[in-house]
Order: sequence, then structure tokens, then C-alpha cells
Amino acid sequence: MEKNDIIRRLREKEIKWDIIAYCLQLTVPAAKMRLKRINDIAEMGEKPVIKKSKFKTQVVLKLKELARLNNKLSTRDLVGELSKIFPGENIPSKTTVNKILQDSGFEMIKLLKKTLIFPRNQLKRLEFCEEYLNYGPAFWDTVIWSDETTVRQRPQGKDLFVRVHSSNLSTFAEVNPQIHSGGFSVMFWGCFSKLGLGPLVALEGTMNSQNYVELLRDYVVPELNAAGRHMVFMQDNAPCHKARNVMDYFAENNIETLNWPPQSPDMNPIENLWAIIKAKRQKKYGVPNTKQDLIDQIFDIWSNIDPKIVENLANSANFRISEVLKLKGKVSKY
Repeated sequence: MEKNDIIRRLREKEIKWDIIAYCLQLTVPAAKMRLKRINDIAEMGEKPVIKKSKFKTQVVLKLKELARLNNKLSTRDLVGELSKIFPGENIPSKTTVNKILQDSGFEMIKLLKKTLIFPRNQLKRLEFCEEYLNYGPAFWDTVIWSDETTVRQRPQGKDLFVRVHSSNLSTFAEVNPQIHSGGFSVMFWGCFSKLGLGPLVALEGTMNSQNYVELLRDYVVPELNAAGRHMVFMQDNAPCHKARNVMDYFAENNIETLNWPPQSPDMNPIENLWAIIKAKRQKKYGVPNTKQDLIDQIFDIWSNIDPKIVENLANSANFRISEVLKLKGKVSKY
């Protein structure tokens, strides 16, 4: 039993201080101080142990300032800058720099990959949003969103995350395999609206204006007719979409299209639908062995998409317009 516990129990039995001090070979003030500490801890809890930093306060403050002023500085850069500013001083290592910044609330986050939009196109995006914001949310219920996407056998540059216990880190050897040549891919075209998913097409070869007219005839026109109401067709500014024969086909068949601004995938909700489909395919099937396997997998995922997802994406159009307006035409979070 520790001396502090003995002192507490003896005092509870009203044993005199001089007897307690004699038995424990302490002075009376020392014994009283021990009991006082016991009572203080019971009332306020253990006093935190504050370790004195090995580094001067100025060094730590400057580190935090550098991190705030330039969030792109690497740990190595931060150590280098501190060494220049405080020559001869004790400078924290890279590991310690990371710990100091982490304890101070700094976090490393992965930046989203977004399109760099040219200033002239920012202006076009802004003009588009200013015009169509006045149409109101109901207008976007009449839009059929369309786009092509390429699905690769092994997606390049895709970040994969796995959960590994710290005890297994030293022996963990799984990698994210990347193929720099070879492999295969398939291009798909699809569309959807507030009414639901439209057709999905696996494209053979390169899409040109003639192939695109055939696609419009075989899939888009029937989709417009099946809607039972006036619909507006959205397409991006791919060269084959803007060819003269394509524009003539729209005019001849009274198909209204949006005057879509360039460099605006963030405003097209079908881009998010493609991302959802690719993620679901990767999770469910992994790496396909053949092109036909890949095609079958994408069609399976497409046909089983939750209608609520489609509805939410269609409803997001007006929010996307508002967001781009706030950002003066720059790329949005979408």
C-alpha cells in the first residue's frame, strides 16, 4: 500500500499527525502535503503534465505561420525555411514538424482534380448561368442530360484506399497496379432526365458526326418522343456534336438543345452518374478479363441504379448554376 493511501486511511481513523509521520518516516508538514495532494486530485483531477518543448517558441510560431501562408510547402521545405530563418537554432525534424502541425490543427487533404478553366470560358459559363438561373428549377425537369465516357480495364491514376492494422504495416505488400501501355477500354454514351434513366450505348470505334447522327436518330429521338412532353437535349461541345450535319439534324427534327458553355463538366450531372457507375463496377467486379465482360458489367450497373440517385442528380442542376454564379464562372465543387 502506498504512503498516500496509508496517510488517508489513518487520518480517517483520526490518528494524530505526529504518529503518522513517525510511522512513515516523514516530517509532519510532508505528511500533511501528501494528504492535501490526495484531496486536490479527488476534487480537480490529476494535474496535466506539460512537457517543455525542445524548440524555441519563435521557431514553433514561425513554423505555423509558414504553414498558414503557403499550404503547398512540403515538410522538407518547411524544415529548410526554418533552418534559413533560425541559423544555429535547434530545428525540428520532418517527423516532428508533422506532429507539431497536426497537434495545432493542420491536416493534409487530397485536392480534388478539377478542370482548369480559361478566363474567356469562365465568362461564357457566367453568362450561361445568369441566363438560365431565371428559368427556375422547373426548367431543369425538362432537360435530358447526355455525355460519353471511357471506362478502362484498369483506371489510370485512380486512388485506392485499404484499411490495414498498424501491426501489419511492415509486411503489407499489396499495390495499386498501373498499366502504362496495353489493356483496353470501352466508350459509352448515355442519357437521363428527371423522368429516369435513358438508353445506354456501348460505342464501337471513334465517334464522328455521322455516327453521332445515327445515335441521335436511334436513341435520342425515341427518348424525346417517349417523354410525352417537350424536352430539351443537353450535349457538350465535342467537335462531333457541333458539326454542321448534326446541327442540321437538330433543326430538321425540331430538337431544342442547350447552348452549353465550354469546359463545364461540373455543371453536367451525368458526369457524377458516370463516376458512381464506375465506382460501383470497380467494387462489384474488379478487373474485367475482356471488353465484353466490361460492357456487360456497365450495363448491369446502369440498369440497377437507384432511381433516387437519378432524381437527386437531376434536381442538382439549379444548385450547380447558383454555385458557378457565386464563383464568377470558376470551377465548382461538383
